[in-house]
Amino acid sequence: MGIVRRWSPDEDEKLRELARAGKNALEISNELTRSASAVRRRAEVLSVLIMAKAFRARPSHVATHLERVAIDAIRNRRPFPAGVGPSTIAGMIEKGWIVPEMGRRYNVTDAGVEAVRRRFRAGESGAGCGFEALCRAARPAPCERAAIRHRTQDFAPETAAWSVQ
Repeated sequence: MGIVRRWSPDEDEKLRELARAGKNALEISNELTRSASAVRRRAEVLSVLIMAKAFRARPSHVATHLERVAIDAIRNRRPFPAGVGPSTIAGMIEKGWIVPEMGRRYNVTDAGVEAVRRRFRAGESGAGCGFEALCRAARPAPCERAAIRHRTQDFAPETAAWSVQ
């Protein structure tokens, strides 16, 4: 175990100030040259509330992973992958990314193609929120496409028991 550094009254006061200013544990730890977990523990001892690091929501104009694979399946007239349900389809219709055709078939609109191509930009809401892997490219890598085909081989939209309203 490493050397234990005791908290000084000055550090306690600095922690209180930074917490009041709305800083999160990581930002406070950088200021005090302490670990983020040490800052959280000390804040608990002092009954000081620290802001949780907020994750920014994905912008609604960027497709989720399920929306991407569903659009890819529609464009290539393949079955929907596992996980793509009525709420995913309804959401894409509402956003104008797909339009219903006869029965349970759909067509991808230009807006849908564009949503799949979009990526997060630095400073845009959603950047750095943990969804970067979903914004690599419009099409999944070959190994991902094989996995999608494997999961979807027994499910066809024409035989689906659910419908979108």
